[in-house]
Amino acid sequence: MNIQHLIRRISNLITNREREIRKQRLGIAPFNPVPSGNNVQYLIQTNVIEPIVRELCSTTKENITYQVGLATGYYKLLINGKSFVIVYIPNLTASKVYVKFLNHNERQCAKSVPLIDTNQIVDYLETYNNSCDK
Repeated sequence: MNIQHLIRRISNLITNREREIRKQRLGIAPFNPVPSGNNVQYLIQTNVIEPIVRELCSTTKENITYQVGLATGYYKLLINGKSFVIVYIPNLTASKVYVKFLNHNERQCAKSVPLIDTNQIVDYLETYNNSCDK
C-alpha cells in the first residue's frame, strides 16, 4: 500500500490544528479547547500508524503490533513482542515518514530510508523471519 496519501492527510490535519491554535492565541477565533482526540500523537496513530499496521497484518498474516516511542512521531513495530522496525516522522509538516530496520538484537542494521510503500517493510520482514529460522 502506498502511504503517501496518509502522509498528506496527517500533514494537513496537523497544519489545520496549528492554525486553529494560532488563531485562538491571536483572538481571531473564539477559544475552544483542543479536544483530547486532536493531539498530535493521537492524529499520527490513527491516521498513519494504525493503517500501516493493519495493512502489514493482512499482507503477512503475522500478529504485528506497535508501541509508542519516547518522542512524538516515533513508533516501534513489534512482532511477537520484539521490535523489528521503527517508523518515525521527524518533521510533522514535511510529509515524510522514515523507517529504521532493526536486527534480532533490536539494533539498527541499515540506514534510515523514506517509507513510501508498506512492501518495503514486508520485504524486510521476510528477510528478518528467514534469518531468525537459521
